[in-house]
Amino acid sequence: MYKIFESKYVFIVFLFCFFIVSLVIKKDEIYKNIGAPNIEAPYHVLHTVNAYIKNDISQHYFLPTVTLENELDKFIPWGATVPDAQGNYFYTSFTSTTFVLPYLYFKITGAELNIQNLVKFNYLLQFTSIILIFLLLRKINFIASQNKFLSNMASFLATVFIFIFSTEFLISFGLGYWAHSISQILIILQLCIFVSIQQDGFNHRKLVLLGFVSIVFCYTEWTGFSTTGLISLYFLYLYIRNKNKDNLKIFIALISSIIIGGLLIVAHYGFVIGFENLFNALYSRFGARSAGRIGSVLWLIIGYVKSYGLYLLIIPITYVILKNDNKNIEYKLYFFPILYALLLLMENIIMMQHAGQFSFDRLKVGVFLVILFNVLFLYVFVIKKNIYTKLIMGGY
Repeated sequence: MYKIFESKYVFIVFLFCFFIVSLVIKKDEIYKNIGAPNIEAPYHVLHTVNAYIKNDISQHYFLPTVTLENELDKFIPWGATVPDAQGNYFYTSFTSTTFVLPYLYFKITGAELNIQNLVKFNYLLQFTSIILIFLLLRKINFIASQNKFLSNMASFLATVFIFIFSTEFLISFGLGYWAHSISQILIILQLCIFVSIQQDGFNHRKLVLLGFVSIVFCYTEWTGFSTTGLISLYFLYLYIRNKNKDNLKIFIALISSIIIGGLLIVAHYGFVIGFENLFNALYSRFGARSAGRIGSVLWLIIGYVKSYGLYLLIIPITYVILKNDNKNIEYKLYFFPILYALLLLMENIIMMQHAGQFSFDRLKVGVFLVILFNVLFLYVFVIKKNIYTKLIMGGY
């Protein structure tokens, strides 16, 4: 019976069951139209998807347009958008991925264009992120503890606590669809490939996959530039230290990914709205969303409390564990994932106005918290197991 719980598939089934419970919890919010934080974001997406459907591609080139098909719809400003010469207005704060993927979902499924069906797409993204984070944590746990059952239990519980039932994940993977639902998957994929290279060895297939994911992440959300940069610097450090050419290849691939991701954004927008207009818009949006717009971190801290509540207490608890326990678990395996997740927190601080106003920008902090919860659960399980082992051995 014990062997059954060493299988990852058993826990994936359990995760699916808890995921279904979370959908029941969110049901009234979705179908009774009682509203939710960030509700303007999914309606923005639906508006752009509608424009994709009704307009000829020559009117939008799959940029995030807010202009519909009729001539009377042209030359009508809409929020912080930038026009082209034909009077079509385009949103520049987030790129096409946020809008094209839902568009493809509606086209492929033939579903009616409404917010309930957009939420179903968001559910698919959440369940994907749930499975990926569970598998990532499970892999690190097993290397750190050499115990499949305890590895499964710790990663399973951490995933349930944060990626399913934390307030922010209930909201942002419900009505609150935006780019961050997609980038959550890309964040975890980057970490998965990184851990695989570190623990299982380098090959060119992983290099290509890491480069591709990094390009998509950079194009999708600005956080991708900082996380890809961090990983590239880590492999540059390894190359300088040990002169392993594989590390140099990874560094070059990641720097190339940053450049390609940036050029794709510039080229896609620039050839439609003009390069000067693009750079002016990006500078303006950065100024509007950065920390300089508010003089205190209090707004952001309140936002974190709203998003994660008492779960935030895991931060000092895990700090104590990592500081004092150095013999039961290979904690060094968690240091880079924690550093990576801290960089996500730094991005929230830099773009403080955005993270304070829109709670979905705080989704990425869930990666930091789920790693810490995972460490706590694994620590408790391993310590408990060791105590039982000593008692049994003492009995002999």
